[in-house]
Amino acid sequence: NKGTPLQTTRAEHAARRVAEKIEQTLIGTIAGPAFGTAANYGTAPKVYGYRNHPHRLTKTDLTASASATGETILADVNAMITTAVNANFYGPYILYVSNAYDRLLDNDFKAASDKTTRQRVGEIDQVKEVRRLDYLTGDEMILVQMDPEVCEAVNGMDPQTIQWESHGGMRSNFKVIAIQVPWVKTFVGDVTGVVHGTTS
Repeated sequence: NKGTPLQTTRAEHAARRVAEKIEQTLIGTIAGPAFGTAANYGTAPKVYGYRNHPHRLTKTDLTASASATGETILADVNAMITTAVNANFYGPYILYVSNAYDRLLDNDFKAASDKTTRQRVGEIDQVKEVRRLDYLTGDEMILVQMDPEVCEAVNGMDPQTIQWESHGGMRSNFKVIAIQVPWVKTFVGDVTGVVHGTTS
């Protein structure tokens, strides 16, 4: 009322928490919301992400980060691409890696190499980008064909701040809300254009 600017730090924190929940839902590190009822669908449908979608493609024998080398990482990525191609997903792809693998990607590809492992993986024609996902905490990689036929963001409402008064107008309340969910699509044969790599 007196023209004093509002402190927005908490609002920024709240908006960041909302965005992080949306990101974790996409990655699949948290369970997505359920919608509908089992009576209508047989089982109650859920919003799935990359690593918890029931029809994702999988590779369960990645070399553990503790013993991985540039050559084993490259071989694992190529094997994941082969899995995708065999299911008729031909790229281009984005490769998402966990923190454990990301720190290895900047090591020499092999002894005295003039390239890092990241550069060598980036030379694979179908791999357009390699990104670290902070919420992948184990030994995991996710290969995604970047195509709206594979995954889309359903945007019901952009993040926004709502305000209301309480206590007879003596208190102003704020809440950051959004309606955004991933839509990872299933093709005929119950497959997706997502390959989830783990060590077991």
